[in-house]
Amino acid sequence: MDNFLVSNVLKAKQFFYDELKGTVLKQNVAKTVYAASYVAIKLLESNNTNVLDIESFIDGVSDTLQIRDYLKSYLKGQESVVLKAVNTFSLEILKALVINEDFSEQDKTLEVTPQSIIDLALKLLKIEENESIADYCCGRGAFSRTAILECPNASYIGYEINSDNVAIAKIRAELSGVKEDIKQYDVLTIKDKSYDKIFANYPFRLKSVSTNDSDNTSLQFLSNNIGVLPKKASSDWLFLTSIINSLKIGGKAVALLTPNSAYNTIDTEIRRFFVSNGFIESVIALPENLLDYTAIPTLMIVLSFNNTNISFIDATNECVRGRRKNTLTNENISNILDAVSNKTKICCSVKVEDLNNTYELHPQRYVVHNESIANGIEFGEVITNVSRGAQMKAADLDSMVSDTVEDTRYLTLNDIQDGIVGNSLPYLKELNPKLNKYCVKDRAFLISKNGPVFKTAFITLSDNECVLVNGNMYILDLDYSRINPYYLQALLESEFGQEIIRKAAVGTALITLTVEGLKNMIIPV
Repeated sequence: MDNFLVSNVLKAKQFFYDELKGTVLKQNVAKTVYAASYVAIKLLESNNTNVLDIESFIDGVSDTLQIRDYLKSYLKGQESVVLKAVNTFSLEILKALVINEDFSEQDKTLEVTPQSIIDLALKLLKIEENESIADYCCGRGAFSRTAILECPNASYIGYEINSDNVAIAKIRAELSGVKEDIKQYDVLTIKDKSYDKIFANYPFRLKSVSTNDSDNTSLQFLSNNIGVLPKKASSDWLFLTSIINSLKIGGKAVALLTPNSAYNTIDTEIRRFFVSNGFIESVIALPENLLDYTAIPTLMIVLSFNNTNISFIDATNECVRGRRKNTLTNENISNILDAVSNKTKICCSVKVEDLNNTYELHPQRYVVHNESIANGIEFGEVITNVSRGAQMKAADLDSMVSDTVEDTRYLTLNDIQDGIVGNSLPYLKELNPKLNKYCVKDRAFLISKNGPVFKTAFITLSDNECVLVNGNMYILDLDYSRINPYYLQALLESEFGQEIIRKAAVGTALITLTVEGLKNMIIPV
């Protein structure tokens, strides 16, 4: 749109906001604006701007019952707003409003796919003429409208479960001149469909889905191929199963994926099934704050067939950072595509058989291995034993504290500052023998379990001394013939070392270093 049209579309938005304020529930404002604008457009096209009975007029504006029901539902009592819009704005402005505005700032329930993610997905999919394209959970149709502009000679279909979104998508397709078949459908129940390319930005708010749902064809497929599923399964993998079951051999799909589903325990067997069957082509870690409805750093997964290697791309720094939201520029998209094709420094290709036994799929697990680290080895090669500290209640610890000097003291994370253990550790009375396994003696190496800043310490004690370690730390026995503990601590306390640890950790709100991640870290010796 040119600047003049953009300016007038913004004026039209504000007009509707002002007119509807106080008369429409906040969550229904955007839906009412779409409905009012569409009927105003039809009035202008018919040159019938003096209609008094809007409801009767609606019966003739569309052949689609779904659209007519939607319009009547949201325009009841708003007839005057429609007529005022007809006399205020041109046909061009109202069409641009409906086609181009997503109202995500007004409708917080709407999960809008950012244009930059659509652009990246289209570059990965490479839609060609005469191919069949499906948009799973199509919302209000943003992906297909962009795709059709790039490749109009393919066939497009959108699936969406929300009836209002289906009506809006149909309206926007009609006004755009887009030829897309939009169906109201639960994509988890789709069967006997086959497409060349599929895009999906499915709902992230579905935390889990009951595995007792007999209508869920994705669940039934997984049950038949994996066996007993956990009582709850992440909805991400159910959507991805529906996608892979609807993809033609030789086809390709792109979907967004929540980070937790790439490494959590509950989905391990499903991930194993996808990996071992060669369904995963690549996984891309995108920056945080790209989406309006979540701040988490989303993943993008590419599905196809017969993949013996998986490309992991850490694109978390490929963005322009804003005060509230980040965006992908054309340069960022180009850099991501270059990493996918040419295996640049932000990409690591891993053979399927080389994935760890939990089948973790977060790129930050693997991309660090692709960096050039002189004399780098897996940390697990120099670890002879790893254990956790003691999980103790504060009241139990208080009862053990001694006012006199004893051989045993207690260490918490707060006692470690800048890699140095403080001198004022509390003394403890004689310990319960069950706690002996949580005590360390001379030359123990400690590292905290949780971040974002991971603390380390190297403890040297006299023969009679020992320290009971808190449960928030790992206790490591190391092969000191192969690694110098002072060098190791200096390394892990540095920004470079902290980045190595963070790459191996999991989680978003609470960053956690697992034993598996600890052992897989690549460190220079």
